[in-house]
Amino acid sequence: MFSKPSLKPFNFFFDPAPHDVNCSNNLFSYLKNASQEIVPGLENSVCFNPREIGLPWSTAFPIAVHSKYWQDARIAAEDLLRRIRFGQNADQEELNERDHLLLDSAVSAPIHMFPGASSSQAKVLAKGNVFIFVHDGNGQQRTWSGKNVLYNIIIITSDHLTFEPLPEDSSAYHRQWKNQLFQEWVNECVEENINGGLQFVHGALHWAKHTLENPLRSGGEFTVWSDYVEYRNKDFLSIAVSGMLQLSTGVEVSDSEKLPLSEMYTLYMTHFSLTNDLYSYEKEVIEAEEYGTPVTNGVAVLEQILNVSGETAKSILRSILIGLEKKLDAIYNAHTKSGKLNLRQLRYARAMLEGLAGNIFYSATAGRYARVVPGSRILSWFPRFE
Repeated sequence: MFSKPSLKPFNFFFDPAPHDVNCSNNLFSYLKNASQEIVPGLENSVCFNPREIGLPWSTAFPIAVHSKYWQDARIAAEDLLRRIRFGQNADQEELNERDHLLLDSAVSAPIHMFPGASSSQAKVLAKGNVFIFVHDGNGQQRTWSGKNVLYNIIIITSDHLTFEPLPEDSSAYHRQWKNQLFQEWVNECVEENINGGLQFVHGALHWAKHTLENPLRSGGEFTVWSDYVEYRNKDFLSIAVSGMLQLSTGVEVSDSEKLPLSEMYTLYMTHFSLTNDLYSYEKEVIEAEEYGTPVTNGVAVLEQILNVSGETAKSILRSILIGLEKKLDAIYNAHTKSGKLNLRQLRYARAMLEGLAGNIFYSATAGRYARVVPGSRILSWFPRFE
């Protein structure tokens, strides 16, 4: 009898732009039976059809998926966050509500976006995302904290990276770092997957430096949709994501091997970033009012360019996402039929698709997005499939 462990519990679920997707299109056919049988590469994953547990699922992906090692990831992430916040008193202090939301995101995001991760891989991914979400939280408020490890490494002169170009070669990040917590994480990345792990480290610092040097732009500044998409993708951890794809699958893909997958990767990153926009819009509007920051979001850009309401813009963005899914399915199928890609390249490609399916479910259940949306809170779900 085929059985699966339980889903990660969630307290929220919402769909900002309901769309009745035609399931008969049979897109991503290799995932179609993943909720009933083990798919190669997803042995460490929980695969399920949200529609079968009564949840709306406005996407062409037939399943949602996350790593079954979410509990291991949470323990590792909470330990790191406590050490960042409280130092030697990590076991004696309590995290506040904002930190609990941060912790949930730092765990939920990578286990859904990189669902093939083993226990050790899930821990490394979650710890890296703690550093990322701490920095992201500071960036949204434009208040840079001494507890922000990425900020300190980039700004503090003792680490020799102050406002200088970061090394382009990921191997340069395999070095001694003055911050003990960061050093421990780098060592774990290297031990898990030296190529992908160091790209993760490189990409996290590259992204943090980008956010410091490029203040948020208002959605109203963009008059051409493609310009916004290009801007958004640059702001979305592209180097780090490639590293996490490799780390979570246990494969190494060289730069030359990535070239045939470049179109697919661009579509993947676009779907990633625009899904974030669709689900985070309400949160960003409220934060803009609270902190006086601009709303940099695809929904706002579509409102401005097309002169439509927010609800209409959300619906349009959902249609754009489904269109991207159809393109991704076609490109992946063409790659599999061509016979030109090796097994590592194909695993890397499938990891993109699996991560997008997971990212939609993460976004729909993320407390950091949903808690400001009326009606999104539900009784805590502990679904189990037998």
